[in-house]
Amino acid sequence: MSRTEFIETLERGVTAHQAGRLDDALQSYRAALQMRPNDAEASSLCGLALLHDGKAAEAMPLLEQAVQREPGQNAFRLNLAEGLAQTGKPDRAMVELGLIIATEPTNVAALSRFYALESDGLIARRDWHKLYANGAAWTQIDPKSPGAWRMLARGALEQGWHVEAMNAFARFLNLSQPTVGDLTAYASLSLQALAVE
Repeated sequence: MSRTEFIETLERGVTAHQAGRLDDALQSYRAALQMRPNDAEASSLCGLALLHDGKAAEAMPLLEQAVQREPGQNAFRLNLAEGLAQTGKPDRAMVELGLIIATEPTNVAALSRFYALESDGLIARRDWHKLYANGAAWTQIDPKSPGAWRMLARGALEQGWHVEAMNAFARFLNLSQPTVGDLTAYASLSLQALAVE
């Protein structure tokens, strides 16, 4: 088994994964791991595909092994953080994301995921001022994230800033596939904003 064969197998997995063919991707990643069982990239990619396939319990050991083998690879750490978030360990996920952000302060994927997880905690604690600040920071680094605009709108709404909440929610609607519930909420918010004006 040559290095070239390993790389080609891994690349076939990545191509299938990007096309949404998870079974094919997993087959390639597993074949790559049979060739090189200690390869961190193959472990991380296989773990990520398992996460995307809804098999978080099977994914976590692979994601953790990848980071243990190559702790300086932020892409592997980001995959691990996603796995931790999906398995109900948001605090551990935020620690991993914090490590990425400490070495790569402009990593948009890590910052966005960090803000999303932090926002969930802020909502639970009803810390609307911090939620608003969080949403504002998140929209600055990732202005195309619907979640960022939704958090900004929620933070503004809970503080009684109806016009600002309506504007942020409008951005959310433009960036997402709104549900009937989203449109109803926007209509209600618009009426509240008009009543304030």
